[in-house]
Amino acid sequence: MKPQLKKMRTSGTAAPEPASRRAQSVDVEIGRHIRRRREELGLSLDEVASKCGVSFQQIQKYEAGTNRIPASRLFDLARALRTTATELLMAPWRGSDDDILRARLDVASQTLHGERLQSLVTLAELLAGRASADR
Repeated sequence: MKPQLKKMRTSGTAAPEPASRRAQSVDVEIGRHIRRRREELGLSLDEVASKCGVSFQQIQKYEAGTNRIPASRLFDLARALRTTATELLMAPWRGSDDDILRARLDVASQTLHGERLQSLVTLAELLAGRASADR
C-alpha cells in the first residue's frame, strides 16, 4: 500500500524564488557581454538559439539578465559565439582598474541589507565628498 500524500493548499501566489536562483547584477553584465559578442559576429537570436538548442526567447532572457545561465549552457553559448566560457564570464570586468573595482563593489553590495547597506552608502558618499547634510 502506497502512503497517501496530502495536497498542499496554495494561496494562488507563487512562492518567492530563492535568492540563489534570482538573476543578479552580475547576470545582467554577462548578458550584456553576450549580446555585444553576438552582435559583433552578426548573429541573430535565432541563430544562437539554434546552436544552443534553446528558444530565441531564452537567449533574450540570458542577454537581459533576467534568467541565470547554467554552466552547461554557458559552454554552449561560448561555442556558438566562437569564444570561451571564461571570456564570457570575465570580459565585463576587463577595463580600467576603476571599472573592475566598481563591478566588484556592485557584486558585493548585492548581499548587503539594512544597516550594512546604509553604512556602505554613507562611506561611499563620505569618500566622494558628498555626504548629505542630514547625517
